[in-house]
Amino acid sequence: MRNSREIIGSNLKALVAKEMVKTHGLKQEEAAKLLGTTQPAISQYLHGVRGKALKLEKNAKAMAIINNIANIQMESETPREKIMIEFCKVCALVRKEGMMCDLHRHLEPKLKIEKCQLCKAVSNCLLGKL
Repeated sequence: MRNSREIIGSNLKALVAKEMVKTHGLKQEEAAKLLGTTQPAISQYLHGVRGKALKLEKNAKAMAIINNIANIQMESETPREKIMIEFCKVCALVRKEGMMCDLHRHLEPKLKIEKCQLCKAVSNCLLGKL
């Protein structure tokens, strides 16, 4: 079974790939190389076969960060740390806004979602608010 980190990462890659191909006009092979994946994976992202567990595209804040990630990826000589920081911002946002709750209901049926504060605690920790 996939964990939360893998699921968020897959969703992020899917949306960044879509942005790179549709907005920046990259070929699937080019986007795959920049994202460290394969062309078939990019094709699956574009067709909604992979990377669809979360509905990040419905969140304007998440999409602003994702668009920024795509723009950063397009720059030559971009430090990996810059991209990683942006990925972390999306992860913290996803947890802070409770976007993982439905997914956790499915992955962890014994978890009492209504009383769970795990994502908020993790996002506060990541954002230095504990």
